[in-house]
Amino acid sequence: MSADDSSLIDDPSLATLGQLFNPNTWENGEDYADRNRVTSLTLKPDPNAQSGWVMDAVVRGRVAYNVWLDLGCDESGQWYFSGGCNCPVGQRDERCKHLAAVLNVLAEKHPEVVPFFPPKKHSKPLVPAWAAILQPTAEPPPPPPPPPPPMPVRAPVRAPVAPPPPPPAPSPLDLRALQWLGELARSIESRSQQRGASGMADDEVILFELGEQPPQKDQGLRLTLMPVKAKRLKSGELGKLQSNPHSLRRSLGAVEDAELHLLLDSLEGMIHCTDTPWNQPPWGTLTSHLALPTLQRALASGRVVSRLPDGQASEPWQWGEARLLSWRWDAQELPAREMTREMGLDEPGWRIVPVVLGPDGQADADSRAFIASVSFYRDEARRCVGPLLLDGRDWQQAWQWCRAPLLREGWLRQRRDDLRECLPSLPATVAEPVVRRIHGQAPVPVLTLSWVPEGRSQVKGMYYPLQLSLAFDYAGVRGYWATQEPEQQFVRTSAGLVELERQPEAEAGASQHLRAFATLRRVVENDDQHPNSEWWLGGPKRPNPVTLLSSWLSQDFAPLRELGFKVEFDREWDGHGQRVDDLDAALSDGERQGWLDLAIGFVIGEQRVNLLPLLPQILASLKVGEDGRVDIDTLPERLWLYTEDGQWWNLPSAPLKPWLDTLIELLGDRPREFDADKLRLSPMDALRMGADAANFGQNGHAALRDILATRQPEAPLPLAIGAARHTAPVPAPRVCVAAGLGRQPPGRRAGRRHGLGQNAANHHPFAERGAQRCRARPPQPRGGAHQLDGQLAPRVPTVCARTARAGAARQCPTRVA
Repeated sequence: MSADDSSLIDDPSLATLGQLFNPNTWENGEDYADRNRVTSLTLKPDPNAQSGWVMDAVVRGRVAYNVWLDLGCDESGQWYFSGGCNCPVGQRDERCKHLAAVLNVLAEKHPEVVPFFPPKKHSKPLVPAWAAILQPTAEPPPPPPPPPPPMPVRAPVRAPVAPPPPPPAPSPLDLRALQWLGELARSIESRSQQRGASGMADDEVILFELGEQPPQKDQGLRLTLMPVKAKRLKSGELGKLQSNPHSLRRSLGAVEDAELHLLLDSLEGMIHCTDTPWNQPPWGTLTSHLALPTLQRALASGRVVSRLPDGQASEPWQWGEARLLSWRWDAQELPAREMTREMGLDEPGWRIVPVVLGPDGQADADSRAFIASVSFYRDEARRCVGPLLLDGRDWQQAWQWCRAPLLREGWLRQRRDDLRECLPSLPATVAEPVVRRIHGQAPVPVLTLSWVPEGRSQVKGMYYPLQLSLAFDYAGVRGYWATQEPEQQFVRTSAGLVELERQPEAEAGASQHLRAFATLRRVVENDDQHPNSEWWLGGPKRPNPVTLLSSWLSQDFAPLRELGFKVEFDREWDGHGQRVDDLDAALSDGERQGWLDLAIGFVIGEQRVNLLPLLPQILASLKVGEDGRVDIDTLPERLWLYTEDGQWWNLPSAPLKPWLDTLIELLGDRPREFDADKLRLSPMDALRMGADAANFGQNGHAALRDILATRQPEAPLPLAIGAARHTAPVPAPRVCVAAGLGRQPPGRRAGRRHGLGQNAANHHPFAERGAQRCRARPPQPRGGAHQLDGQLAPRVPTVCARTARAGAARQCPTRVA
């Protein structure tokens, strides 16, 4: 080959250089290298290249020939290779077996110049068994881009076109309430003008119904006005109506689908619920009954009408907002034991948290703000209504709007007196969480992980004895989401919590919360044994696992924390999860002749935990790309694994990576063996993971070499189950396992003869492990006998490839690795 004839290569590895040669020529060159035909080799840096080497060598067959080569990298980072020989083949500018022999010897003696294999690439194809497990964890494809907007029609030059009106801004719920009251006020005013002020009877009641509006209309709810004749309620009859909702319905006329009856008079107020089923959603029809004189005085005072120029509110956060139209109330009165379980309430009703807040969002002694949340219980179902925010220049005026939603008058008077006493001494620092809330920040969602008693771990629909409760923390007040379907979780709560000011950023955050909880499945049961506020995580027992709890734990719930969630653990968590730092792997001779047994696990006290049954959980923690490849480097630094006995283990992943690199490739066709304490491997399997075992610890690589060295020369060589379809026929039974496998590093003749590296899918994983093994083993001298541990190793006879193909047997010297 001429000096000017150089080849551009991707990398200077032996595997890449071997692709430049004819297969027969390369095999003959390997045979020359094995028989020590390279008698001299001189290597020195190339002075004319930025990074390169120049080598001269002598290869002696029947005649000695001189070989030279040039290997380096130019300024652009491109690798090149050129070489030649003075043999007859080399003089024809062809690559000969002498050049191939020199490259093989150079790779063994100087792996820093010519490594055996290309740089390691962790991404590899998945076997079908793992692809079925990990396919649901792949990220969904991004949505298609929206279509471009239509091109505007250009108007004539002389015809000025008015700019289009801006789209109407969506109104918050409390602003809609003011608009509804404004419509009601104008309707009352028109009726008053028609009938005259003297015609307004004290016993007349206005019934207005608020329900969901058809999509074609602008407003979100409809307002229906109808006059209803009713008897005037005396003070003594108020308690009777509280205890008998049917009497109230008869006195007011037929009311269908009513959930809330609000009765206001000039002094006191009460709230009463009908017999609507408790498990129906709280966002249906809302029907309220207001005494006309009371409502007329409230509207005439300017508290609402003055805030409604042309139906719009100029100061949406002033105290005139009646936010009594968005909440759901339960009429069931339960014992105090159930009332005080979560919120610490002695009776059902509001929990009032007053804070000092000024109009500009700062602490101000002249202004008051109130946060109220209420919790009712039925069948151990926790329900939260609120929070409700009311502002006011005077606390009595704010309390006048906040006093109505209470179950009993006595409880109302008592709490109002308590509020009057605590307001003067309230610290201004309490207002800080409310300041952040008013300026657009939603309440903080809180996830609490707790353990479930063993008696409930087998309930249908529960996959782990681990409960995940979802709550919110709003200015120090804990509440629970009141919804029954996870798909409606943040859509519904945004109406009461996030969309108070209708900020797009807050609503986008609520949508992210909904997507983050797509893997949570809620257990909805209508009996006394299943609280409705519990969320459960799916696991490996699910037919289609989306995200394992072990993945959340390994990431420390990072995706949820980035979305603003706060994760908490209960006190019992430490008793169920343990940390493990030391892992061990043992490779021993199997019970069947010719097979090896691999065991990976750890010991805690006197208990040994086997990790082979947990391989599906480990592999599920890996990231799968769009091309179906899995990246070993995406394994978290520490793994959380779950066992059937309800125990969680926190393990390091670094010692497992070398073994996983091989197990993903070799064991995809043997999932049923994961339940065994040991995994059966053929010597070929063990050889493929030998380099990884050398980096793992003291038991892996040493045990492999000891077992192979003690095998009988006549021992058969079984093949791996998963690789049988890609392997070539095994040579004659007289092949010595110890010499045939240990004689040369992987990727050479033993690899080709026994099916290693035959296809493109298995080439990279086998090449990576062979490169590690070659780097870990120091170069050994060549000759008739080789020194191992201070002793001379005898020559081991074997069958050479060239003579075996020709059909004649002869003995040739070799060495024991």
